[in-house]
Amino acid sequence: MRSGGFLFFLWDCFVKALYWINAVEILKMVSRFIARNILKCNSDDAQRCASNIAIDVYIVLKWFFIIMLWKFRVASLLFEVIVWYLVATNLYTYFYYHVWGDSRFKNTITREKVKLRFFKSILAFAFYVVCFAYMYDVVYPHSTNFRGGSPIDFLSFSLCTALVTSLGDYSITGSSGMMLYTLQVLNTFFFVNMIISQTIPSETVKE
Repeated sequence: MRSGGFLFFLWDCFVKALYWINAVEILKMVSRFIARNILKCNSDDAQRCASNIAIDVYIVLKWFFIIMLWKFRVASLLFEVIVWYLVATNLYTYFYYHVWGDSRFKNTITREKVKLRFFKSILAFAFYVVCFAYMYDVVYPHSTNFRGGSPIDFLSFSLCTALVTSLGDYSITGSSGMMLYTLQVLNTFFFVNMIISQTIPSETVKE
């Protein structure tokens, strides 16, 4: 057991266990397997390329998924669970790679990596804002005092909520609205304060 005590040890084990149920990590493993065993690309660069392709495919798929759900106003328990899973793993991925995982401390920081981290952090933040906008509008339609609002209205409301500010006379209503608001504010706290701040390297950036 590490010097941090058993509570830290249990938390570390829990965080690492979540790694194996993260869809993007499973997709990366499949992509590396295909590159190594089918395409016979065994170099480190090829494996990194396979992982990056898997990440991009996953990002495109999850964006397509949430946009289609919202476009066709799909609201069912199954899809709600999937959306919550995507929100949770969206947060977990950036927590793991920018705060907790070993890769944060062993990789050489380059300007290209800083740009990539910033770009993907913005994508992740935008994705969770869209997910909550969809839930405010479709899954929990009585969570706000909107009546007949457009997707832009709900996107604006979700963004303002994420930034802990108000949007005119619009506000949350009922217990479902309070639940969504609380979870979104907590998500923003962890995302902005614990993750995006960690994407700024403390060591000298190499060109």
